[in-house]
Amino acid sequence: MSQGSGEHHAGPSELEDICQTIVRSVGPSGSNIEYALLLADTLHKQAPHAPDDHVFEVERRLLELCNSTGAWKDVLVKMGYNQICGYFPS
Repeated sequence: MSQGSGEHHAGPSELEDICQTIVRSVGPSGSNIEYALLLADTLHKQAPHAPDDHVFEVERRLLELCNSTGAWKDVLVKMGYNQICGYFPS
């Protein structure tokens, strides 16, 4: 987890700004949206007793953005969000 000292740390940001940055960013290991959603999925599965409201709010908003724009459909389908959440119905 970032301690806020890295060169790419954005500092305090609003939810919408965070999500817009995630949706449009890709790193050497893949899309940031896949990373963010995998983080949320892992927290749901491995730590249901300690929910991270911020991560889950980012997850919710990312899914809304992608559903409304069709962005990252391939990533979401691959991750099963079309079946789990009803996003991108066939």
